[in-house]
Amino acid sequence: SYNRVERLLKRGASEHICPNGVDMNRIAPYRTTINDVKVGVTACRLIKRKNLQPLIKAMQYVDLHLQIVGDGPQREPLEALTERYGLSDSVEFFGYLEDRADVYAAMAEADVFVLPSHAEGFGVSVAEAMAIGLPPIVSDIPVFHEVVGDAGVFVKHHAPKDIADGIRQLQDDPELTRRLSQEARRRIETNFTLSQTAHSYADAYEQITDGQSPKRRT
Repeated sequence: SYNRVERLLKRGASEHICPNGVDMNRIAPYRTTINDVKVGVTACRLIKRKNLQPLIKAMQYVDLHLQIVGDGPQREPLEALTERYGLSDSVEFFGYLEDRADVYAAMAEADVFVLPSHAEGFGVSVAEAMAIGLPPIVSDIPVFHEVVGDAGVFVKHHAPKDIADGIRQLQDDPELTRRLSQEARRRIETNFTLSQTAHSYADAYEQITDGQSPKRRT
């Protein structure tokens, strides 16, 4: 998800990729229980890059209550879009929740996490939702494949009907939903904990102080 200038500047440079991590101890009290996929949640800053317009439009095609956690310059346009499409009963804006525990609590009340960003550096809220056990439905972009792996559903992020199809896929297949919920949490525990992040940074610093170029790695 580098922008054009960053891609030019880093051309030929060595890289050491340190992934973000989830505080599993802090998130441990929050765990979703999925019976039916009736409530969806997304948590992000409401900016254009998060691409929530197609997600809101997708609510025309599915029976799902969408909860949007976060605030930002796109909130008023998104609220206006919700009213224009007659979706006020299906889309709820929670606004900014200062305490991260409140974000986790909101996630734990949902059945699926959806984020159709058209670019991301990592996607911390996706990883946190996965740690809570939410199956993620996300954009078909490289960084989400790196984070989500086989534990989620990938959709065309500019196509409301494709997003709706991704939601419906889980609604129609409870066994798949339960499996992805388990795999999502397991993937974060295995690959994206704070301890692993710290070790990755320590490794990078050690290589630099030893006069070595950090190896390209994930």
